[in-house]
Amino acid sequence: MAVGSGPKAFITVVDCCGKGSISRGYFMSNEVKIKFSELPWEAPGPGVRYKAFTRDGKKLRLVEFTNEFIEEDWCENGHIGYVLEGTLEVSFPERKVRFSAGNGVFILGGDLEKHKATVIGERVRLILVETV
Repeated sequence: MAVGSGPKAFITVVDCCGKGSISRGYFMSNEVKIKFSELPWEAPGPGVRYKAFTRDGKKLRLVEFTNEFIEEDWCENGHIGYVLEGTLEVSFPERKVRFSAGNGVFILGGDLEKHKATVIGERVRLILVETV
């Protein structure tokens, strides 16, 4: 079988907290290499954009936040990922944690780990792995 051939599956992409724009597209169900350079940027709001690949109930996202990003509501979704560049300060109800390039992110979500993010500096890029 040639690379990139095989059955196609339908996907739906939603922003990080389940709000905002929805896009739809196709991917090859046997892909194991994700070429982020070929995926379109989605921009659900000011100061945030991402590229996403979804397969078998998992989503891999390249996310970029700029200092224009303002998270007004608490996010209760869980996030697992890795900061590629920049610094992100995440506010929890009783503390703040800074994540810089090279740090892993492991937020379980729910009411106990609800959070709001703020970019420190110009921008931050990270990879997130999520269950959809």
